[in-house]
Amino acid sequence: MDVHADTINVAAYQGDETSPKEEYEVQTDARSLGRLLKRLQGLPGEVRCVYEAAPALIPKKAGDRVKTDRRDARKLGRLYRAGELTMIYIPKEEDESVRDLIRARETAVKEARRVRHYRLSLTAGTISSP
Repeated sequence: MDVHADTINVAAYQGDETSPKEEYEVQTDARSLGRLLKRLQGLPGEVRCVYEAAPALIPKKAGDRVKTDRRDARKLGRLYRAGELTMIYIPKEEDESVRDLIRARETAVKEARRVRHYRLSLTAGTISSP
């Protein structure tokens, strides 16, 4: 899937085929997504989805500058089937809480260092007080 704010382009592969069996372009509203899910559930076999979450990790051919949403969807499908994509971890809510806590601590440490340096510079007489 090549996902954008307004549309999603889908390339559906089946078996060992090298080109998509079906291609869709759907809107991102709930009704269109519901119809897409019904279409995908109607396909034989297991359905797996992949989308471009980290574009920097997608392999590129040298000189391949033509980008369209349909081409991107096909490329993602081929790369997934070939095992060429790097999977990413989607953090859970508790993971995000820990990250927020770590960021807050880092901010507090930087602020304490800044204040300490400012205080030291006042006592050294390098900064005149207002």
